[in-house]
Amino acid sequence: MCIRNFLLYRIMAGDVDVSEMAKQRRCRLAPVGNRLFLFVGIGSDIHRICPEHILYCLQNNKKVQVFYLEDGETRCLEARGKMCELAEELSRFRRYPAFYLCHSYWLVNFAKIIKISGETVLFEGGTAMTAGVNQIRALRKAFRAWVRNE
Repeated sequence: MCIRNFLLYRIMAGDVDVSEMAKQRRCRLAPVGNRLFLFVGIGSDIHRICPEHILYCLQNNKKVQVFYLEDGETRCLEARGKMCELAEELSRFRRYPAFYLCHSYWLVNFAKIIKISGETVLFEGGTAMTAGVNQIRALRKAFRAWVRNE
């Protein structure tokens, strides 16, 4: 078990002060009961997000912005970290095959895409995102492959 998963295990068991993880301000995936949740540390707070509710994530300098649905509204959390680490966390458990890392700064949940039109991607909840031609081309190709395999 790696150190970061061990830390989350200790947090869930109540052995560690949650503020220790909040200082790290990173995104980590950890089990709670029989479900997995993404824990995002922001300042002194830790937010728990169900990975199925994530729409997409963006890398912005040294921070990762996580856009997700909560009560029908799109919300955004920003935490320190790298997109490749978040993508690795999600793919490591193999429960979330719908996540796709498009280039190195954009992680998309295919299960939440409603429509790809031109250079715009429309997600559930009405959130739209615009990207460059090359990113959209790569996303379209991967999305078609995912739909065929689903």
